[in-house]
Amino acid sequence: FFTKKKESIQMLKNLYEIGHHPFEIQALLLSYINKLLLIFSFLENRYSVEESLEKAGIKYPFQKNIYKKMLSIQKKENLIQMLKDLYSLEKNQKIQFEDIEKKLEEFIISHI
Repeated sequence: FFTKKKESIQMLKNLYEIGHHPFEIQALLLSYINKLLLIFSFLENRYSVEESLEKAGIKYPFQKNIYKKMLSIQKKENLIQMLKDLYSLEKNQKIQFEDIEKKLEEFIISHI
């Protein structure tokens, strides 16, 4: 999703099929967005990418590579908009009782 690949929709559907609830997926997305914004904050304060990843608690080489790839594709402004959209999505799902799966899919499509 964060690398803007169209396969994200199929991956989302696969997660549904194996029993993951949309709110679980949204919580994971929120976690990634927050972590990426934290890293951007460190970068703005003149920390290197490696230092920023370490300060954000990302220590394993595989994880670091994933986050570096996401950082190379995403912009801070896009992440902030994603965060706003994600909160709006959850509000609409929980208060307006909108279709949870359909609305998450629309959210994913709108951000890839």
